[in-house]
Amino acid sequence: MTWQLHMDKETLTLRISRIRATVVVAAVILAGVFGALPSRRLNSGYINEFPGSGLVINSGSRITAGESEKASRPVVHGSLMDEEGKPVQGLEVSLIPADKAGDAQWSATQHAWSDKSGEYRFENISAGDYFVAVHANDAPDGQHPFATAYYPGVTTELDAQRVYVGESGDIFLKWMRLRRIKVVVIPIRFQWQDGQAVERGNLLFNNLSYPHSAPVGGFAPEIDNGVGAITLPTGFEYNARAKVDCDAGSKIETIESRPIQRFSVYGNEHPENLTFIIASMSCKLWRPAP
Repeated sequence: MTWQLHMDKETLTLRISRIRATVVVAAVILAGVFGALPSRRLNSGYINEFPGSGLVINSGSRITAGESEKASRPVVHGSLMDEEGKPVQGLEVSLIPADKAGDAQWSATQHAWSDKSGEYRFENISAGDYFVAVHANDAPDGQHPFATAYYPGVTTELDAQRVYVGESGDIFLKWMRLRRIKVVVIPIRFQWQDGQAVERGNLLFNNLSYPHSAPVGGFAPEIDNGVGAITLPTGFEYNARAKVDCDAGSKIETIESRPIQRFSVYGNEHPENLTFIIASMSCKLWRPAP
């Protein structure tokens, strides 16, 4: 009787152990099945992998009927930092279609700007291969003196990492480190042909390495009372001129300095100062209506 009771206890213990093991295995299987469904990975991310590059993390998507419209709009996120690891704000970032060229590529390129955390984002993107770039076409300037960079941090499109955007889901690109360029400050004098200072005018500087770029900085810095300065990144050649807008009654007459000045800024090699002369007598300056 004692022996039989002992056997029953052993049998019961064995059966309980087997039941527990079965429950654990079933739980693992169910967690794998039902846990994987909401985090389904979408077909987006790198085309190729480069050593030392930032990782692409695809967030996956829990797609429901109510979210299908939202899920159909892909978003690419990323961030910029300088060589010291500090976020870079106010830089224009370009999302460039890799399967287009020339005017077709230019017109299809999207642009975003980095915020105070260095972060940028592109929304409502069509599926396809893209390059992500900073200063791909726009020249660096004194406020944003950073060298051209393609994701994940290379200098040419040939070496760049292509990013594939699928039909839906978010793609998170890791930080892209930018190289800061040394700058120089060049004093400016701006005068009429008789030597009188120009009361108000604008500078137009073009970086010859970026032929499709607007004037350096994307605008024409204003010079007041004939004296000012411009900050330029080193390592480039520039064309420079100045202009004034005269009030000609029914129209605005713009007069530019001549000749166009061409010079290099390499290390310590740069003009000590620049003088722009408007080949005209002073005029009544045009002013926007109050």
